[in-house]
Amino acid sequence: GHDARARAGISATGSREDGRIIVRETINDFIDGQRDCKEGIEHKAGKSEDYDRGYAAQYELEQVNNERTKGHE
Repeated sequence: GHDARARAGISATGSREDGRIIVRETINDFIDGQRDCKEGIEHKAGKSEDYDRGYAAQYELEQVNNERTKGHE
């Protein structure tokens, strides 16, 4: 709750608050990209850099995992 936030030194002032909102959007876009890749949904161009990063991160992860499982078949 509020205590944890206060301990972390996050105040409700404008700049900090704005930063949190931007971070939240960044994380959501990243997760959207990861999820789309995981579900085999085609990459949506022009969404955001964070969406692209999430999609790419998931894609790389799957490539690595595929290479790893190939060796054990």
